[in-house]
Amino acid sequence: MIKGVVMSFKLEITNKNTNPIFNRTEVLFEAKHDKETPSRADIIREIAKAFKVDESLVVVDYIRQPFGMHKCFGRAKVYSNKESMDIESSHILERARKALETRTEEAKAQEKKEEKKEEKKEEKKEEKKEEKKEEKKEEKKEEKKEEKKEEKKEEKKEEKKEEKKEDKKEDKE
Repeated sequence: MIKGVVMSFKLEITNKNTNPIFNRTEVLFEAKHDKETPSRADIIREIAKAFKVDESLVVVDYIRQPFGMHKCFGRAKVYSNKESMDIESSHILERARKALETRTEEAKAQEKKEEKKEEKKEEKKEEKKEEKKEEKKEEKKEEKKEEKKEEKKEEKKEEKKEEKKEDKKEDKE
């Protein structure tokens, strides 16, 4: 049994038959999943990984899911070359091609979403840096104001001391 693990499902090859007449391997599989049923493209990708072939050489005949269960089963064919695939029905080949195209488009859309998220994160980081700089500037201004106030208080104290000394001198005279 060959097993492959992807984000949301685990693929298990339950039966593998080599058919030399048609240059293909016929596969029965079972996919156990947590949430959603894996897409045809995900199944194709995992079978291609398991057999170490190009995704375009894998054709999924069907995927069935018993009601209420978190697993599905199906049949697929793994061809050794593109020429051997000529015996497949055109609608089956078209279905496989569309599944792979859809997955590619979904992957591109997902990449765009992730890029936008990264850009937003970077923007937020920049904004936070700017805010911190502004806060530091404000803090420095406040500190300078406080220092000036303290200096003025000290000056006033000194002036008062001087005045008292002068007053005492005048009183003595």
